[in-house]
Amino acid sequence: MIQSSLYAALGTFKPTILATKDAKEALEALQVWRFFSPHTPVFVLPDLRAHYLDDMRAFSSELKELLSTLGRFYTSLRSDPNTKLLAPLSALLHPYLVPNSYKVFVLLVWRATPYKSYKKN
Repeated sequence: MIQSSLYAALGTFKPTILATKDAKEALEALQVWRFFSPHTPVFVLPDLRAHYLDDMRAFSSELKELLSTLGRFYTSLRSDPNTKLLAPLSALLHPYLVPNSYKVFVLLVWRATPYKSYKKN
């Protein structure tokens, strides 16, 4: 059902995020999007099954995948404003980091730094 509805709305769809019922529906929407608009960058958030007060160690791989997808989405959004995010509703119910938290940085190893630069004034 979502495929035909998405096809009908594809030409006029302006929002950045499309919420779907579950991960299966998000993947179906991704197939439609890639078929009819192959040059638009589209990212799909994975389902996050964690709930309040759950031990997050059990969900570490899912959380890592979700955060890396969000990072790639925000990076792509800076260069292409037509970037879209398809997300299952369960993944949108949790608060996530703001886009400024996904900035890329470089660590320089074995670089000499003067001791005086660490002192407080």
